[in-house]
Amino acid sequence: MKATEALEKDPSIKNLIQLKDNEGTGQWRGSPSGLGNARIPFDVNCVLVPPALYAISELTRMPDVYPNNAETEAWKAAAAKRAKVWKDNTPPLFQYNITTEKATSLLEDYTRKDDFYNGPTHADSLHKCPSAGKVVDYALAIKTVASPDKIAVTHTDTAFWLFLLDSEDDDQLTTFINATANAILRPFLAGLSTPVGAVVANPALSGDDDLIGIFTNSAYYGTVIWGWQLALMAKGLERQLQGCLACHAKRAPCLIRHVPSFCRVEGVYNALRNAYNYLWDLIEGNSDQLQSEVWSWTYSNAGYKFSPLGALTSGTESNIRQLWSSSFLTVKRDSSLAEGRWMEVEL
Repeated sequence: MKATEALEKDPSIKNLIQLKDNEGTGQWRGSPSGLGNARIPFDVNCVLVPPALYAISELTRMPDVYPNNAETEAWKAAAAKRAKVWKDNTPPLFQYNITTEKATSLLEDYTRKDDFYNGPTHADSLHKCPSAGKVVDYALAIKTVASPDKIAVTHTDTAFWLFLLDSEDDDQLTTFINATANAILRPFLAGLSTPVGAVVANPALSGDDDLIGIFTNSAYYGTVIWGWQLALMAKGLERQLQGCLACHAKRAPCLIRHVPSFCRVEGVYNALRNAYNYLWDLIEGNSDQLQSEVWSWTYSNAGYKFSPLGALTSGTESNIRQLWSSSFLTVKRDSSLAEGRWMEVEL
């Protein structure tokens, strides 16, 4: 509660949660380079704080969880109110956009700089679903309060948001859904998807030589594939789709105010549904790898080829078998979400 108080009063970068002093890590990307050597992570601030605050609000209503005093009594209302402030105000602090023309140029520059990918840029995919001629995205992190540069790396940490949160801010939710779905739909180099899975980070649109050198196909948190992140993204996309279907006239009656507005925007709804099915096609095409922690790829004239991360130069792999690597024992494709095209909600 103390760590989140200041942003409620002043929603600005200086009041976001940062890695602790003298600590190089603090979230799932467990190395300083995993956040591009930045200190203010997207997932902690935009995604993990609001549910934590909502949980505090609920736990204060349960006996014997917290000490019974005036401070904890105040948390019942204060924590939930603060959670909404964080949920509504943190994503814009990480949002950035690039014109499609600039993005195309950055992709061409990238292919001249890195030494592990010499394939197509797929810049044409930038123009298929732009937002007013721009690519909209959310920074992996913000460098520091003193130097608030956004780490303009496309990433899969947006899946946490899809899986854990909803938003009453329809414009913000629509923008977020559209950006995340299109990042999945765009093939690498322009987006996240490769034939061996969706990579957890892609620095191609950053235009930053240091970030391009950090996030490679041999980096633990680079242009590599993590099985549990595929599962999280798949379930997050599914959850958002089901928010539309739950209020569809053919499935269940409900009040129209409960329907997220993006469900009624054909381009955004179709992008979301297509991203879900495209991702599952990739998942099913790589079923032999799904219980691995992380894997990578190489690229040649013959195209992509699967590679264990540890087999690449400077590549390292931690625990090959972990609990989170077993996600696909329970995460399954919902075949009903492949049916039809855009389903317009009856007004």
